Amino acid sequence: MNKIFIVMLLFLFTKTLFAQKMDSVRFKNNALYVELFGNSGLGIISANYEKKIFQNNNCFYTVRTGVAFSNYPILINRIAGLRKNHFEVGTGVILDRYGDHAITGNVMYRYQKPQGKFIFRIGWTPSVFLNQGSYKYGYGYLFLVFCGISAGYAF
Repeated sequence: MNKIFIVMLLFLFTKTLFAQKMDSVRFKNNALYVELFGNSGLGIISANYEKKIFQNNNCFYTVRTGVAFSNYPILINRIAGLRKNHFEVGTGVILDRYGDHAITGNVMYRYQKPQGKFIFRIGWTPSVFLNQGSYKYGYGYLFLVFCGISAGYAF
């Protein structure tokens, strides 16, 4: 009986010693990446900077800004998952230097290892452009759905 009890205690302590605490999983605080289509709006490519602002036990939040041909996407993202595969969802705006601003979002798969430097993202990025056609047809909205793909470097 005592042998079984000792074996059970060893098993419990061994499992605890080898378990990874979720608090110890940390991701890099900054990232730079290039995105094709996606939240660049009507531009084809954008360069983006992302800053981690908060991390809890099962996800982290980032603020992202970018530069495209004539657009400037600004988003807040929630990235769920603490291993290398993540689900990313976000919302924000696309500021256009010509005045055709948009409300945008993203639903993406994200590959990034904890403490890894490589980031890969692919997903769906819908946008609602405000005041489209205002010069010819009066005020209106334009709903566009893009697919975006990006790769970059975390530091």
